[in-house]
Amino acid sequence: ATGTSPHGMVRVFFNDPLVASFEAGHTEHTVGSAVVKELYDGGGTRTGWAVMVKTAAGADASSWYWYQENNGAASTDGNGVALCEGCHSPGVDRVVTMYPLQ
Repeated sequence: ATGTSPHGMVRVFFNDPLVASFEAGHTEHTVGSAVVKELYDGGGTRTGWAVMVKTAAGADASSWYWYQENNGAASTDGNGVALCEGCHSPGVDRVVTMYPLQ
């Protein structure tokens, strides 16, 4: 998927376990589900990455590992990061990108 987000312009990828979880209609995703967002500036240059991986069963933020890097510097790295939770809590088990990807 491509579009704008609080991260700016992004390109989003889901791994196979997350796709299977969405297709099964789960509201709590399978451990191992992952999302990768490529982050871009206004000129179309990739500036970083945002990654989330489901590391434990449960529907709270601590069940997700979050990582973000911009211009070579990590700004987020850990499970249950409050900054990530602030935007991701309304998603389907923290995944705010709509499925199917467009």
